[in-house]
Amino acid sequence: MCSFLCHNGSYSIANTLRPEGLLIADSNPAVLMVYNGESPLTPLAQEALDALTAAVPSEGEFTYEEAYAVLAEEEDLERPAAEDIIERLYMEGHLYEVEGKLRFTGS
Repeated sequence: MCSFLCHNGSYSIANTLRPEGLLIADSNPAVLMVYNGESPLTPLAQEALDALTAAVPSEGEFTYEEAYAVLAEEEDLERPAAEDIIERLYMEGHLYEVEGKLRFTGS
């Protein structure tokens, strides 16, 4: 377990890392939150992630164009929707980019 305290004038936040996630409590006892590092995906985003996972090449990386093609074929998504889904998966930590290619984070 690891703890730290942030204080800014009249506002304090105490954070404690625990095996089940990050416990966040501020100076107001009514505010208490556990964050486990995972944000639930929408059903469409989860289906897209599953489709990408099944279609990923053996070397474990793929281009944006390959991702868009998989989502068009497997999930019947038009390009703008596929771009939005890829961006969401990237922003939520399910994908990362190396030299213009996407990889899965394993989360």
